[in-house]
Amino acid sequence: MPTGRGEPVGQKRHTNIAVVRMKKAGFRFEVACYKNTVMAYRSGAETDVDEVLQSKYVYTNISKGIFAPLDDIKAAFGTDDQEAVCLMILKSGEYQVSDKERASKQTSLFRDICTVLCSKTVNPDTNRPYPFAVVEQSLRDAHFNVDVTKAAKLQALQVALPLLQNKGVRIERAKMRVKIKGSTKSSERSQSAELVASLSALTLGDNASDGASAKPASTATSPVPAAGGAVIWEIDPSEFRRIDATCRENGWTIEVLELSVHEQGDEIGGGGPPPAQRSGMARMMERAHLPVPPPPSTVAALDAPVQIVSAPAPPPSVAAPPKPAGGGGGGLTSATAPGVTFQSRDELKAHLKSDWHRVNLKRKSAGLPLLSKEEAEGEALLEEMEREKGLSEFM
Repeated sequence: MPTGRGEPVGQKRHTNIAVVRMKKAGFRFEVACYKNTVMAYRSGAETDVDEVLQSKYVYTNISKGIFAPLDDIKAAFGTDDQEAVCLMILKSGEYQVSDKERASKQTSLFRDICTVLCSKTVNPDTNRPYPFAVVEQSLRDAHFNVDVTKAAKLQALQVALPLLQNKGVRIERAKMRVKIKGSTKSSERSQSAELVASLSALTLGDNASDGASAKPASTATSPVPAAGGAVIWEIDPSEFRRIDATCRENGWTIEVLELSVHEQGDEIGGGGPPPAQRSGMARMMERAHLPVPPPPSTVAALDAPVQIVSAPAPPPSVAAPPKPAGGGGGGLTSATAPGVTFQSRDELKAHLKSDWHRVNLKRKSAGLPLLSKEEAEGEALLEEMEREKGLSEFM
């Protein structure tokens, strides 16, 4: 008789399984999915159902391998197509997110929020965006918590940006550049002048009528006339809907030229806060290894015209220092050979390959006094003897 252990035939074992459950019409249904794929499918990142579902059958209990009766499926969903029912359960069923999947989604969403802040905010002092590392570290210092149920742009502009501003960080929403063109048949110059006057009156009128709730004058720059009877205007993005409605009422056309206006240049960020707020912004700049910008007075001094002042000649009583002996005015020196002048580059290269240079370079790095050539060669000999002794003991 065969004594081997009997193995089940025609069974498929489910491994690495994630269960999505649904209760409907008094029945319980389950589908078997691969781990870390359900949320990707629901967000649209994964579109291949075969990469999500382990089996296109509906179960009442996956752990016991019990299939759902077709009568129950049809009574609950109105169809006996199990693949279609699996998709319904996959999209709307209950799913317990694993710890790794939740942490991965929070990390990805946090980075998306930092990216949005970098692209849509600027330092008001320089009108330049902050680096990604600075924004990321500032949000961590502010103990910003990510909400996985809300979009990255919504959290960045409505939660993260006010949080950083309350912490004393010099950051604000970047302005939007639009082009507005009138509908009159007048000349280009008069048409541009009429648009500038109308838009300026619109902004001033709203600010004057709103009272305490009016926006400051810095939220929008003055309209600038452009070619073709149009004007270029940099506005706060929150004002776009109101200005667009005004343009529609007057028959004007509005065109978005740039969503976020950033100053062009090599410098990024800059313009730190006052010393009382240095614990926030300056600390972030230091962690990002960025140069701390000079104070405004220094910037103003740099912009001033340069005056060339000739240096006074030394008094005749001061004698010039004597040249080193044998230097000939063209000798070469080395920091590891004090008091020695080399007559050619070959001599200098030979010194840079010697034990004298190696020993003095090591002592200079350690802050120790330099040695002469004979002392350095003796030091190198001692090191070689100790190295050979260590090798012999090891063998």
